[in-house]
Amino acid sequence: MREKIAGWLGLKRDSAYVTDEFDFENMRTSLYMSSVIIILEIWMIFSAVHGVVTGTRDRTPYWIVSHIGLYLLLIIVAFIVLIHSIRSLRAKKNRHRLSLGLFAGFSLTCILFGVYISYHDYAVGEQLFTFVSLTVFGLCLIVWRPIISLIISGCSFYLMYLLMAYVDGASYATRVNFFVMWLCIFMCSIGNYSVRIAHARRSEHLSQAIEQLQKSLYMDELTGLKNRNSMNDDLAELPGRDIIVAMADVDNFKYINDTYNHTVGDEVLRRIAQVMKEIFLPLCCRSEDRWLEIYRYGGDGFLLFASGYPMEEIRSRITDLQDRMHREVISGTDIRTSLSCGICEGRPGGVIDVLDMIRYSDHTLYEAKRLGRKQTLVDTLASMRKKEEDGKLGKRMLSPHETDPLTGLTNMHYFRSHADKLLVASMLSGEIPEFLYFDINNFKEFNETYGFQMGDRLLKCLAENMEELFDRSLVSRISDDHFIVLTGDAPETSYGKITRLREILKVEQRDVKLQLKVGVYRPKNDEADASLACDRARIACDSIRDQYDKLLYIYDEELETRLHRSHYIVTHIDEAVEKGHIKVFYQPIVRLSDGKLTALEALARWEDPVYGFLSPAAFIGVLEEHHLIHKLDLCMAELICRNLNIAKEMGLRLVPISLNLSRLDFEVCDIVREMQDILTRYDIPVELLDIEITESALNDQSEKLVAAMHEFKDAGFRLWLDDFGSGYSSLNSLKDFPFDVLKIDMKFLTGFEENAWTKPILESVVHMADQIHMMALTEGVETDAQREFLRSIGCERAQGYFFGKPMNRDDITEFILSGKLTVADDNDLWGGE
Repeated sequence: MREKIAGWLGLKRDSAYVTDEFDFENMRTSLYMSSVIIILEIWMIFSAVHGVVTGTRDRTPYWIVSHIGLYLLLIIVAFIVLIHSIRSLRAKKNRHRLSLGLFAGFSLTCILFGVYISYHDYAVGEQLFTFVSLTVFGLCLIVWRPIISLIISGCSFYLMYLLMAYVDGASYATRVNFFVMWLCIFMCSIGNYSVRIAHARRSEHLSQAIEQLQKSLYMDELTGLKNRNSMNDDLAELPGRDIIVAMADVDNFKYINDTYNHTVGDEVLRRIAQVMKEIFLPLCCRSEDRWLEIYRYGGDGFLLFASGYPMEEIRSRITDLQDRMHREVISGTDIRTSLSCGICEGRPGGVIDVLDMIRYSDHTLYEAKRLGRKQTLVDTLASMRKKEEDGKLGKRMLSPHETDPLTGLTNMHYFRSHADKLLVASMLSGEIPEFLYFDINNFKEFNETYGFQMGDRLLKCLAENMEELFDRSLVSRISDDHFIVLTGDAPETSYGKITRLREILKVEQRDVKLQLKVGVYRPKNDEADASLACDRARIACDSIRDQYDKLLYIYDEELETRLHRSHYIVTHIDEAVEKGHIKVFYQPIVRLSDGKLTALEALARWEDPVYGFLSPAAFIGVLEEHHLIHKLDLCMAELICRNLNIAKEMGLRLVPISLNLSRLDFEVCDIVREMQDILTRYDIPVELLDIEITESALNDQSEKLVAAMHEFKDAGFRLWLDDFGSGYSSLNSLKDFPFDVLKIDMKFLTGFEENAWTKPILESVVHMADQIHMMALTEGVETDAQREFLRSIGCERAQGYFFGKPMNRDDITEFILSGKLTVADDNDLWGGE
């Protein structure tokens, strides 16, 4: 209870932080308050003097002389407080006693000035505005603790009351109103104090939380030493110096944890850290000549960087650490801790070299531990690098889950856990790192042709050469035939190494044509996310997977724009279907013998409120990649049947409409039933909806696809083989599947006049279609010469810009009604002449 009362009265002692925050808030308030008072009092002096000189006010020279001193005193005190507040806030330094004295003087001067002026005003029948306003200034704008506000306000109001009583005795109503006025000002001052002190205390708690968070980010909680995050930040300061890197850990630390428990193990680590501080902290400094820091590297490992100190001194202190720990017995156990140490010295040229020195000291430590307990080995950067180049060093000791078992490279787990640190270090040192993502195109065919054993041999060969060429880089196998490299090499150097890898692959590929595709990503200055960089390098590589003439692609703004658009398409396809952004365009298909319209092909368009008009090339591939293409195709079928129903009600002649389905439609839904349901819903006969399937979709020949195609035929649908000749043109597709229409790809008409082989090839394909009872339809017709040739060789149907470009429903209706195309008779829409 006593503490609560002390808190209410403001007698509770606060921390220095809260006191400073409280004072700083008073300073900020006083900036405005003192400025207003200075301006106001200067104006009052000027007004009084002007009134006396001009005779416009009833002031006398005597009045000015008797009051000018008080005005000047108030201005001077306000000016002193203003200067003090400005200087303290700029310097962010508070001298509490001085601040307290100045604020007290300021408040008392304001209140006494108000008492004096109001007393004279009250004596001549005027109001107490000056007293009230300056009391508010002194007690509510400059905030005081409640007990001080009570004393100052009580004394000032009592003094004013005595003066009022002296003038006219102060009536009962005056006394009551005066008491209420005092109570209101006092309660306002208490309220302001509560808000301000609570704000200061919250600010202190937040500051402590931030400080603790920052400390946890850069300090090891168990030992109190700097951690690896702090070490990563420090790496950029080391290149160009002669440095010593020492790695130490506890001999048989696992035995300690297993025999006793992890609490004892933690106590061992805390004691090692304490002794290290006692031995090395006196040397810790950062200057041009000397640099020394110690860190907990992780687990039972400790790391030391030293520059400017002789090796003898560092080794002597390490020996002292080993001896002291070995002499001590950990409380409650019979453990005498022994430490081994590996040291690497040299002059690193960059951050990558510093990281190599850490790796070499780790390896030297491993060799020291093989010699026994309490061992120390020293080697140099140059010597270790030479051993590594000669293959005498061996691989760095990695745990099994960090290594790819086939190639011996580090795996994706290791890459993701170490690339971030390497990336940050490289960028801090001013290097421009690159992420290189490798993919072997056609590797699946190599495995199928020569077997998995030969495929593994090829991967190991490529990995060995990749590791040798990118010897100072982080090289990992991601999966299958995918590799990732994080390198600090200059682009021209990297690309030379990539060229060398392609030459090696060419030798190993035998009769299968392999291509080494590479995606490159260069992080920007403010990016330090290795996972994101790796993904973008992969995306750059994937973007050229099907482009035979492109072997390397650098992630750029254009690709990023395509990615954003792809993401938008994936996340907005449902909205586009619901809100009618998906549109159907129709392209005429004519009978070549008389030029009459016999069918229409339905083509999807996306009119988006954000991206505007999107062509099929922009969204169909994206929807297929994310297995969402069925949503588009079902929407298209719905729109086609709805438009057919509208045309039927308008009394228009109807022609069959073909719809191209994706291979994935057969995998993700029961596409036959879905089509039948849509036809039933709009009362459209099956003869008016034809199904197109691209030739490339048949490469898979999954059971679902084969079964669905037979179901389509049994249900009365006509099947078209689309884009014949664009892929492998497998004749098995014609033999195994019951197609009604063979749609010849427009590429056959490319170079129609120049290429002597075009005409005989087309004629052969058309005759073949006729012999196997399929209707031949050629797309891409643009000239009358092409039309006439196709008619002469017996091609029955054609499609292309020569007959009409893709049009929306209204335009195609107008196109037909205007007589530009004549619809074939009902019994001739599908049949022959």
